[in-house]
Amino acid sequence: MKKVFKILLFFIFLPFLSLANDKEIRDKIEYLIMPDFRYWTMEGQTERKDFDKMNEEVKEVISNHNFNGVILFAQNVKTTDQTVRLVDELQKASKIPMLISIDQEGGIVTRLGTGTNFPGNMAIGATRSKDYSNKVGALIAKELKSLGINTNLAPVIDVNNNAKNPVIGLRSFSSNPKLVSELSIPMIKGMQDQGIIAVGKHFPGHGDTAIDTHLGMASVDKDYNTLYNTELVPFKEAINNGLDMIMTAHVQLPQIEKDYFVAQNGEKILYPATLSDDIITGILRNKLGFNGVVITDALGMKAISDNLGPTEAMKLSINAGVDILLMPIGLHSLKDVKALDESIDKLVEAVKKGEISIDRVNESIARINKLKQDRGIVKDNTDVNVKLQNALNVIGSKENRNLERQVSKDAITVIKDSGLKNINKALFIVGDDNQEAVTRFAINRLFSEGKVPFFSYSILKYNDKTDVDVLKLIAENKYDTIFVYGMMANESSLNPEVYRTKVPNVISQVQGAQKIYVSINKPYDVVAHLNYDIVAISYGFKGMDPTELDGGNKAFGPNIPAALELILTKEKAKGKLPVDLPYIKDGKLTEEIQFRMEK
Repeated sequence: MKKVFKILLFFIFLPFLSLANDKEIRDKIEYLIMPDFRYWTMEGQTERKDFDKMNEEVKEVISNHNFNGVILFAQNVKTTDQTVRLVDELQKASKIPMLISIDQEGGIVTRLGTGTNFPGNMAIGATRSKDYSNKVGALIAKELKSLGINTNLAPVIDVNNNAKNPVIGLRSFSSNPKLVSELSIPMIKGMQDQGIIAVGKHFPGHGDTAIDTHLGMASVDKDYNTLYNTELVPFKEAINNGLDMIMTAHVQLPQIEKDYFVAQNGEKILYPATLSDDIITGILRNKLGFNGVVITDALGMKAISDNLGPTEAMKLSINAGVDILLMPIGLHSLKDVKALDESIDKLVEAVKKGEISIDRVNESIARINKLKQDRGIVKDNTDVNVKLQNALNVIGSKENRNLERQVSKDAITVIKDSGLKNINKALFIVGDDNQEAVTRFAINRLFSEGKVPFFSYSILKYNDKTDVDVLKLIAENKYDTIFVYGMMANESSLNPEVYRTKVPNVISQVQGAQKIYVSINKPYDVVAHLNYDIVAISYGFKGMDPTELDGGNKAFGPNIPAALELILTKEKAKGKLPVDLPYIKDGKLTEEIQFRMEK
């Protein structure tokens, strides 16, 4: 009788035991997810607003889920005051101390609306200075820490060994694996010494691709030995030097990976690194010995989302050996939260069916928790006004600004210099309103500091609608000096009929003026403009963040002011080429090198 009674009790309580088990699994799956709240549309409203202030809906979403953390974007971090308060509210809403992450690389990928905008990795590569790299890493980390941000999705440690690369470019230190390693390690140490989690990206290397994975699938067709001696070099060194976290790339390695999945449209797609156990577990974990946290690049990027639904993308990533699933679904409304919850429900079922190993999930949870413990990620109950005062003392401090200016100037590389003559009346031909603003700032600062004699100047903007004949007519016989900012976005910019090359070509024909070409985007364009009197590279621009299709942060950096200061004060340039510059023929980059990077 007792045995029958026990059996009856078991079946009575079985549904409740199952529910408890489901809740435990669900909590674990949620813990692998790092969402964004870049925008938010309140229930019953249609207007999408930047999420820069906590609201009750988002507070409830965070408190009702077990997310390991969140990622912030420019839309979230506009001012120091606002950012400190938002981060404080995010942590308070969570049951656990969260990873608060951001892509504060420096240079063209700079999220913070206020603070110090260092010149970027390629500029640091041009300085060859390990000390600069370490200091820049440390000061970026100090600013983030003062805001309550504890994880920096940086630095980029890709080797930019493809001049046609549309998305890495200036974000890389160099086209030389050894130099990338030598400069990335000090930056990583600078960040981690300040208690900030550093994230090397994008494994196994995004530098030799011709496609932006925000827009489509990219491929690196190399065997393991070639990868081991090029793309993987900086990752090996970073792992050996205690890197906290590595971000995956949605990049296919056809000579490594042989398995396919069937995309939503029925097409067979080779697994990219993010979804590949051969690459994440086989190479990163087993061959390179990385035991830290692996985070995906955003799973909502088109390389993934055009081919897989979010549930399958998360499932494959977990099984590949990834620990943190970044932005599988953008959470911009309660409707999005519902969609994510439905995906999580399916993943819970996948665990129960054995399609995802619970041991595999537990491994990731253990790695995340260890990292939080190692970096002291705990609930900080300090009064928010005290936090704010500290942040105001740190963000954009004199020390930071001085380093920003010095590093930027020491990076400027001059590949042709016929000598600057005295200037009485100058014309600056720039790309947009922000470049005009930063040009005025730079010149007026030099005037006020007494570093250059006063001269009059005008500024004209050019774009794809510019009438080049009218522009040439304006420039001729009115100015003794003409500056042109070169803006190579990708190889198509080098086409002589595209305005980015056509305008500089026309201006080079103006007679009676000294002409100065300043490359402010990818540096490869200078080869097409060697008929200028002075040709310089600044490794940075004010413009769209290339990882943000909606524009992101528009705060300009220090690169253009640094180039103008060096040229106008006639200082000797210290910067050395960090990449090879190939010959350009018929508007195309060739395989033949015209200027080799200097040792």
